[in-house]
Parts: sequence; structure tokens; C-alpha cells
Amino acid sequence: MASCEKCWDDAGMRSRFNGKSKIECYNEILEERKDTPCSPKEQAGQFWDEKTQSDSRNKKQKDPYKGEEVPIEAYEDEPPF
Repeated sequence: MASCEKCWDDAGMRSRFNGKSKIECYNEILEERKDTPCSPKEQAGQFWDEKTQSDSRNKKQKDPYKGEEVPIEAYEDEPPF
């Protein structure tokens, strides 16, 4: 699973104020929000694809040469292979 972009950004801000590392703050935020997680769009942040209404980091397509699922890179018109 990809990281939550909103929580990661929030952790950066929190770490500036409390002196803890960004990763410590990120883990704290994830724990705090486990019962009310961020929306898929918030989790994807800059990776949100408005066209498909999904996180572009999770897209996969079949590689025609290998026959296996591979992640689709950030290409609009061409597959990454």
C-alpha cells in the first residue's frame, strides 16, 4: 500500500513544531486517524487521477511481452514498455 500523502504532509508540519522526526509524527498521525482514515483522494494527493477517479500509483496493466501485471508509470498515451 502506498503512503497517505495528506498524513505525510501533516507529519512534516507537525515535526517542525514538536521536534520529532517526520516518520515518528507520521506514525502518530496514522494511529490517531485509524478509525477515521483519509479519503482515497486525500491519500493519493498529487497522484490522484481525476479521469479515472483513482490513485495512479495503484494502476497496473498486462505487459504484452511477459504476460504479467506491471505498474503503469505516469504516461498518458504510451505504456511504460
